[in-house]
Formats: sequence, C-alpha cells, structure tokens
Amino acid sequence: IYPSSARVKVNGSLRLSIRALEPLEEDGDDELAPLTNAPIEQILKWSVNAIDKGNSTVGLISASENTTAIYQAPAQVPAQNPVAVSVEQQFSASFLRRHQVSKLISNITVYDGDYEVKMISTMDGAAGSQLGAVKYSDNGSFIVSLKDNKAKITEIVNTNAAFTYNGKCTIVLLKPGQGNINILGVQNIRVISATSPSDNAWVEIFFVRSPTIFPILQFTCPDLKGGTFTTNSAMATGIGMSIPAFPQSIKFEAKEGEQTILKMGEEGGKIYAKFTVRQIKDD
Repeated sequence: IYPSSARVKVNGSLRLSIRALEPLEEDGDDELAPLTNAPIEQILKWSVNAIDKGNSTVGLISASENTTAIYQAPAQVPAQNPVAVSVEQQFSASFLRRHQVSKLISNITVYDGDYEVKMISTMDGAAGSQLGAVKYSDNGSFIVSLKDNKAKITEIVNTNAAFTYNGKCTIVLLKPGQGNINILGVQNIRVISATSPSDNAWVEIFFVRSPTIFPILQFTCPDLKGGTFTTNSAMATGIGMSIPAFPQSIKFEAKEGEQTILKMGEEGGKIYAKFTVRQIKDD
C-alpha cells in the first residue's frame, strides 16, 4: 500500500493505492528475479481503525475502481492517532498456484497546527578518552500540537546514545545509555498569545528533569609489558548522571518554516547541540 505512512491535516485528504508484484519469469531460479505487476482481482474491504469505510471521528475512506482510495481526514485530531487505514485485497499469481488474500495497512497521522521539534547532540572525549577517542551522539524528537491556544506533546522519540571509537583498544558495550537527550515528561506547557494580529503566539515547555546516562563501555587495551588490561567507563557514566539531560525547557514562535531554537558549539567540535522546530506540512 502506498504510502505506508503519511501526515494529513484535519479536513485534508490523501490518495492511497495498492500494488501486487510477481516474478517476471515464472520458472526463474534467481532469488533476485525482476518483478512485474500482478493482477489484483478484487478489493474486499477498506476500513479505518477497523471501522468499515471509517466515520466522521477517525476519517472516511472511499474506494475507486482502479485499486486506489481517498482518505478524508476528520475535522478534529482523533484520540487514536495515527489512524490505521487498511484494505483486504485478493489477488492471484501463477507462481502462487492459488488465490491469496492479504491485509495491508497505512498509518496516517492527522494533525492540526503541529510543530516537529528535532534535537541532536554530539560529544567528544568523554569516557575512555585517555584510552583513545570516543565520540557520543544522541538525538530525539517530539510533536507539539497547537490548537485553540492550548498545546500538548505527542510522538516522543527517545533513542539510546550511539558511539564511535578511535584507538588501540577493543571495546564492548556493557550497558546501553539513554544519552544526554531524553524526555521523561512535561512539567508545564503554556501558550503565550500574540499581542497583535501581525504577531505569532509563542509556546514554552518545561520538562521533567532527566539524568544524562552514557553507555558503559569495556576497554581491553595493550599495556607497556606486552599484555593487556581491562577497564570500563562506568565512572564517566556516574558523573554524567549528575548532569540533567536535554531538553530542560524550550520556547519557540508558532510560525511557518523552520527555526533554530538552541545551538551550542559547532558541528564536529568537542561539544555540539542543535534543536530545530518546523511547522508540519502534508506529506
């Protein structure tokens, strides 16, 4: 099903289509045989969140005769978001020797005045720097939904810190770490109204404090006597836990386009962090 995921603004619409493929040569033994379109005999049912043809709350789906359909988003963001637009379809292919029914799903996020916040940070020379060079990187994101002078956060993405190493030691990851970007929750979120028709509102968010937790790495290194010694980066990880992770607070203007709301250092430097906000548009 195409697209397999997308964003659509409230009251907006999106065309979805389905395709079936089969090997171009029926008796070909090549696992990478070229593919061609397979006939789709029958579309059995389109639905939204398991509701046949959907409804005004989750959105409506209307099918056409050419294996496509139009999803019409509801007037308000649904409580279950993204919504699952699914289709059951039947097709036959010579290589299958039978009819087959499959269920395909496209996850569609309905939005209204949404902004995407992306965060990235890198740090050089942390744990194990005396044994070689370790570079940590972390990223995260979330969506701020803004409507009727109210805001909420959705679709929080937290990732564990990644690392690269340049040195003479062999390293093993003993324990992952959430890094220095991590969202546990929101303490307070407010919308500062525009003071004039030509101005934009501002959004200010204060987050629950989260510690910085670096991965614990084990280093096995050559010593001066021709042997090896083993150590790990647990001490640096412990020190990091006393430092609050990003974000602690953010503030941005609710306007079109992309804006940088935080920048520390320069990309490729010892310490670098950058937060950006962009207003979401239809896919």
